[in-house]
Amino acid sequence: MKKKIKASRAVCLIIACLFMFASVVSLSSCFGGRNETKKKTFGITYMTMNDPFYVSMSNGIKPKIEELGGELIELDAKFDQNKQNSDIEDLIQQQVDLIFVVPVDSKGIKPALESCKAAGIPVVDVDTMVDDPDLVVTQVASDCIKLGKLCGEAMAKALNGSGNIIVITTDVIRPARDRSTGFKEVMKNYPGINIVQYQDAQTCSTEDALGLMENMLQAHPDINGAFGTNDAIGLGIYAAAKSANKIGDVKIVSVDGSERVCELIKNNEYLGSAAQFPEKMGVKAAEVGFGVLNGEEYPKEILLDVDFVDSSNVDEFLK
Repeated sequence: MKKKIKASRAVCLIIACLFMFASVVSLSSCFGGRNETKKKTFGITYMTMNDPFYVSMSNGIKPKIEELGGELIELDAKFDQNKQNSDIEDLIQQQVDLIFVVPVDSKGIKPALESCKAAGIPVVDVDTMVDDPDLVVTQVASDCIKLGKLCGEAMAKALNGSGNIIVITTDVIRPARDRSTGFKEVMKNYPGINIVQYQDAQTCSTEDALGLMENMLQAHPDINGAFGTNDAIGLGIYAAAKSANKIGDVKIVSVDGSERVCELIKNNEYLGSAAQFPEKMGVKAAEVGFGVLNGEEYPKEILLDVDFVDSSNVDEFLK
């Protein structure tokens, strides 16, 4: 009899422990439990990491996300929109909380954005604006029209309102189109300046721009100026001009304010560059990403200020 009583007490004790455990689990679930401490996971896909601009952006966004308690998965699309779309599908499968995109093709990224929407994963567009803004929460970028206008005004001033110029752009991405638009708007005020060739390079590659500029110099030996819609293109223009011994004869402006271009400006081999601030852009994007997950609302476009670098202020930028 005593053995039966002891066994009964043991069973009761086990049942009581199970009820206590279930209560703890229930309370943990009610008050957040593991979900409160789980790190937010973000993904970002860059159009390329073979560009100092995006390396600098990474130096802003990644540390800020980690500082705010999150994790960031960084992916390089290598200028391939199909790869970028596939990478985004992989991020969706990993169930990240939010995705940042720097699209290779502002239009071609649409299917991947639609997949994100179907999966309920918010998207923040960074730097290179998409053609379908309704598929992203917001877009963090520089004022690209202003960037183009700054380059246009500098070119017109350097040429005293008269000359022949070329433009090399990457119209597959919206920022390049906007920069070109801003530049051409300024040129309308200077009828003595002729855009003798407007060329879509398809990529932001220095090597591609170099080849295009070499051909342009042969076709238009009287070129006085050249505008590249980013510094990578500008450096290709510069390399071709240098090879043809036309440094100084051809005034070069571009967009980004990269360190290499600033060094050329300081050496009086390059007219100027409209500067963006990619590290600050990355920090802002990180802050916005956390804000989105916390239920904060943002305008469809968050435009960051820009500046123009020339011989008068290049030392400050090189610091």
